[in-house]
Amino acid sequence: MKFACPVCKRTLDVTPQQVGRDVACPCGIAFTLDRQMYSEAANRRRLLVAGIVGAGLALFFMVTIVLTAKPSKKPAAAEPREPVAVLPVVPVGLPKAQPRTESPAGGVQAPALPAPIAWWTLDETAGRAVADSAAGGRRPGTLAGSPVWAPGLGVHGGALALNGSGQYVKTPALNLNSNTVTLTAWIRQGGTQVPDTGILFCRGGGTAAGILTTPGGELRYMWADKFWTLSSRLLLPKRAWTFVALAVEKERGTLYMGSSTGLHTFVNQTPHAPETFGGEFRIGCDPSLAARYFNGMMDDVRVYDRTLTAGELQELYRRGREALKNNPNADSAAPTAGGSAADFFLAPAATAAASIPARGGNYTADKLADGDRSTFFWSEKTPAKGSTVTISFKNPVQVSLIKCVSGTPEKPGSDTLRSGILEISADGMGFRKVAEFVNGTAQAALPKSIITAARITVSGTEKSTVAIQDLFLK
Repeated sequence: MKFACPVCKRTLDVTPQQVGRDVACPCGIAFTLDRQMYSEAANRRRLLVAGIVGAGLALFFMVTIVLTAKPSKKPAAAEPREPVAVLPVVPVGLPKAQPRTESPAGGVQAPALPAPIAWWTLDETAGRAVADSAAGGRRPGTLAGSPVWAPGLGVHGGALALNGSGQYVKTPALNLNSNTVTLTAWIRQGGTQVPDTGILFCRGGGTAAGILTTPGGELRYMWADKFWTLSSRLLLPKRAWTFVALAVEKERGTLYMGSSTGLHTFVNQTPHAPETFGGEFRIGCDPSLAARYFNGMMDDVRVYDRTLTAGELQELYRRGREALKNNPNADSAAPTAGGSAADFFLAPAATAAASIPARGGNYTADKLADGDRSTFFWSEKTPAKGSTVTISFKNPVQVSLIKCVSGTPEKPGSDTLRSGILEISADGMGFRKVAEFVNGTAQAALPKSIITAARITVSGTEKSTVAIQDLFLK
C-alpha cells in the first residue's frame, strides 16, 4: 500500500509487515499505522483499482498515526502518481527521530532508549539489599521496614509489595541539580492511600520533588515544593499494573499515566527551576510525614538525567504492556501487601506451636497467627539444631507465594535465623523444603499449591535467641 507523509506528502510504500511498527519518512517524521485501518485502506484501494470511481471523485484513506519524530525544516515534496492515503496527524510530542536497526527477519526494531542513571528492577527474591542495575550500579538501595519480595508477580519479572505502613526503599542521593529530569515506575495500587502518598520522592538537600497520589487515587507531582495541589485528573486504577512518569523540562512538567486504556498525560505549562536531589531518594514514601507510605506493589523504577520525549515514554509503556501480556500472574494477583491483614497475613485461621521455649507475653508461638505485626514468636534461649516452629491452618489454603521473616520488627537484623529452612505440608504430616533462610528471610513461589501447614526448622548452629514474625502468604 502507498500512503502520503502528512508533512512532505512524499509517497511511501508500506508493507503488511510494517503495520504496528514505526514507519520512517526521509523528511524525518515517523508514524505508526493501525492494523485495522491499514486493512480498510487496502480494501478501498482494491475497489478503486476495480474501477469503482466516478469522475471527479477524490478518495482519501484515513489511517490513524502517532507522531514520533520532528519534521525537518525543508521537507522534500513529491507528487504521488497513484491514489495515496492521506494521514491525519494526532500529535503526542515531537521527539527527535531515533536510529533504527534492521532485524534479521527484515522488520524494523524499536529505537533504543537512553540509559537511566539509576534503575531499580526490584527483581530480588530475598534479603534487604536492592540492586541498582544502571551502569556502574552507584545507587544501591536498602529495604526499610519489612516489604515483601514478589517473584514473578511484577511487570518485568519480580516486584516489591508495600503495605502502606513504614515500608519503602531508601537509596542514595541522586545529586542531579537539574530541571531536565525523568522519573518512571510501574505501580499496582492496593488499598486506599493516605493524603499525598509518596510514590517516588526526594525531600532533603534543598529538594522537595517527586510523584505522589491522593486518597482518591489521583496522580500528582511536586517540584520545588510546589504544584502538588494541581489536579491532573489522572486516576490510578486499583489492583492493576500502571505506568507512571514525571518528565520535567525548563518550561513545563508533564505527568504520564499508562493503563489498559492507553498512555494519558497532564501538562503543567509553568517554568520549573533546577532541583538538587541532594537528599535520600525514596521508593514508596514521602518522608515529610510519617504516614505517607505507598500501599501496593512497585516494579522497574528508573531515573534519567534528561527529559525523555513523549515517544520514548510511549516506548517504555509499550514494552511494559507487552510484558504483561506474557505474564498472566501479574495482573491477576491481589496486591500482596495490600489494604488489610487478610490480604497478606495469615491471621486467625491458624494455630502455631514451637519446640523452642518462648519468652511469653506477646512473644509466644500463637502470636505467629494473630495477624498483629507488633507480636511475634521470640525464643527464650538460643535454639538448637533441629528445633521447629510449626503453623497449622484450620482449613487448607491455596497459595502461590510464601514468605517467612525472622528478626525483630523494631530492629531489623537483630535475632534473625541464620541457618534455617522453610517447609510446607499438604497433609500436616509430611513436609517438604521450599526455601532456605538468607539474611533472615525465606521465600518461595509456589504453583498454586494447597497446603495445610508450614514449618520453620533450625538447620545449623545459632549464636543468639531467634525471633520469627508473622508468616506471609499470597
